[in-house]
This record gives sequence, C-alpha cells and structure tokens, in this order.
Amino acid sequence: MAVLILGGTQEARELKERLGDRAILALARTTAFGGADGLAHYVAEHGVTTIVDATHPFATRISANARQVGVPVIRLERPGFQRRPGDDWTYVDHLHEAPIPADARVFLTTGHHEIEAVRAHPAFFLVRALTAPSVLPIHHTLILAKGPFRLEEELELIHAHALTHLITKDSGGPDAKMTAARQAGLPVILLRRPGIEGPVVHSPEEALVLLST
Repeated sequence: MAVLILGGTQEARELKERLGDRAILALARTTAFGGADGLAHYVAEHGVTTIVDATHPFATRISANARQVGVPVIRLERPGFQRRPGDDWTYVDHLHEAPIPADARVFLTTGHHEIEAVRAHPAFFLVRALTAPSVLPIHHTLILAKGPFRLEEELELIHAHALTHLITKDSGGPDAKMTAARQAGLPVILLRRPGIEGPVVHSPEEALVLLST
C-alpha cells in the first residue's frame, strides 16, 4: 500500500505519523503537481494506490483533480462547526445569499472567496484575509493577517469595530472567532462546504479503517 496524503491539516499529519513510510504527505505550499495530469503522473511514478484528500474543505480544485487520477480517493476532513443551544447561525451555499442587513457591521473572514458578491453592499465589512482581494466592499477596513488567532484578539476586534455579524466558512475545528462571536452574541452566517463525492471520514482512525479494507 502506498498512500498519498494531500494537505497540511493536523488530521493529515496525524495520519502520516500512523502510516509512516507507507504514506507520502504532500503539502500545498511545497508541492505543485501541475493540475490533474501532473497529479496522475506523480501517482503513477510513486506507485500510489490510494489518495487521502485532507485539504481544506473549500480547496475544491485539488480535490477535483484527485478524483480524475483513477485511484481510490478518501476524503478526510474534520466535522463542521457544532451548533450549541442559543446560537444564531444561518447557513448559505454562496455569499450572495447571505441575509446581511444594510446597517450591519460584518466581520468577513471568507478571504477572496466570492467577495465580489458584497462589493456594492451598503453594510460595513471588516475584511480579514491573507492577501489583499482584488475586489473589496464599498465600506470596509482590510486586515491582512494569518492565524491562529487568540480569543482575546477576536473579542477586541469585535468591540473595537462595533461588529454585529460574523460571516465565515464552515471550516470546523477549534476556532477563536466563532467562540468570540458566541460570547459577544453575534449572529453568524456560515458558507456551507462544497459537496464531495465518494467516502468521507472525519478522523485519522476512520481513514485507517477504510485503508485496511
């Protein structure tokens, strides 16, 4: 068995540790395959028998490429955010569907993803991203930063900018901004994850079970 693990999530690293020399961990920042054809060549060259796609839930391009290679693909992703009693959450498939009041002050952490949908929206947006988007809302403040972020930092942003809503992706896992939004009583709008074909597991242990069958 030769397993190619795509992605640098904690779950991907844990699975690599469990599999040892039977697995190759390919990190997005250091591994460029060159599209589906390049990935297929890599798989053939290294005798890969199974791909474990452990990329970010919204990294749809590499996930689509993996499914064109011709070897079995297992999707490994952490569960989405878990709602608690009292949480005011709304799920949408696309940003243009988000019910944003005209007078809202929105903490927008979806990066570049579909940001053009709110370009002309009258609300204020505190936009946080790794790099500056080419399109920004009319009324905005841009913060370029890379996490992880501390709860105290997120609460300070909410209070300093008088934010009233959080819009983010349903990435799952421990997340300071979600905790801060809950503590501050902010309604949250979550972008649903894209649909994934084939088997999906939510832990390295579940992946190991499938790999052993």
